[in-house]
Amino acid sequence: MSQLKNSTKCLNCNQIIENRKNAKFCSNSCRQLFNDKNYWKSKIEKSHIQFSNTDELNNSYVECAICTYRTKDLAQHPSIHGLSQMEYRTKYGRIKCEQKIELIKGKNNPWANHNGAYSPFSTKYIKYNTLDAQEKIKEIKKKAKQTQTQNHNNPLSKEYFIKKGFDEDVAFTLLKQRQSTFTLEKCLAKYGEEEGLVVWTNRQLKWQKTLDSKSEKEKQDINSRKSTKINYKTLWSCSLNEDGYFYVLKINDNTFKIGITSKPSITQRYKLHQLKNVQIMLFLQMSNINHAFQTEQIIKKKYKNHINKNHLLKYFGWSETLKEINYDELFIDIDKYSNDSNLTENEFNAIFKSNSKS
Repeated sequence: MSQLKNSTKCLNCNQIIENRKNAKFCSNSCRQLFNDKNYWKSKIEKSHIQFSNTDELNNSYVECAICTYRTKDLAQHPSIHGLSQMEYRTKYGRIKCEQKIELIKGKNNPWANHNGAYSPFSTKYIKYNTLDAQEKIKEIKKKAKQTQTQNHNNPLSKEYFIKKGFDEDVAFTLLKQRQSTFTLEKCLAKYGEEEGLVVWTNRQLKWQKTLDSKSEKEKQDINSRKSTKINYKTLWSCSLNEDGYFYVLKINDNTFKIGITSKPSITQRYKLHQLKNVQIMLFLQMSNINHAFQTEQIIKKKYKNHINKNHLLKYFGWSETLKEINYDELFIDIDKYSNDSNLTENEFNAIFKSNSKS
């Protein structure tokens, strides 16, 4: 009975809160979400009062197609729903009403053809003189960056999402999604199945061509900036202690994908929809990621019948994708290398390290 007296429900998620007297929320994230909901509920109600149903929609105001918030200009509002302005326009239409557009159209736009005269980030800003313009711009940028960091308003930081009310794990996931600026999923969503794949493929080929034109040192520098752990340089130096897994996927009757990952399951390496109609032939834990990488490179070297980069497969690329091979022979080789890390390391060094020295 005493336990029930000390229990209450979270106002946001209705989860039971035990042994916390007068607690209204089960977590800080629930408190933030609850406050955000109430804030936007009130703001939406006020917007409907400001722009009543007697006003002309799209002429004097626009209405958010998701939450019905009304305003003359939705501006950055789509970001509340996880959309960019472009994504919102593509899906729902305009973000400015006609009256707003007319006010800033052509000669009415005070920013039109000002050539930097009204921008504090331009050396032509009317409040600067030519002698101190660069220093003032530098100082403004520095202060803006400091303020953004202090207030956790940088959308490329984990703290930005924590401030929004998400816990640390969710914030990290959202940050990774935010940093994935050009993914296949985004292309498919934006352009459709066929055109999206073409756009993504062309971008990948262009990126690969640019990368191939760089020196080995430049490639190593690029990869070292991507991660302090698993990257091109550390994999080839075999200096990692992370767990490693080797996998084989059967894409179709004569095409196999080999690969490695530090994630403990294939569904953490690929999304479920990516594995649809794909047969998981093997997912094997190796002694570490170095062992997995060495095995992959030896197998890739031996089975040279890769698909061409111009025919890369959706989700699976082309560089470790093999076609028309003897799977039984492949399995015997994988079994041999997976059971003997010393044999794998010696063969890897003999094939790749000796070649690099010569």
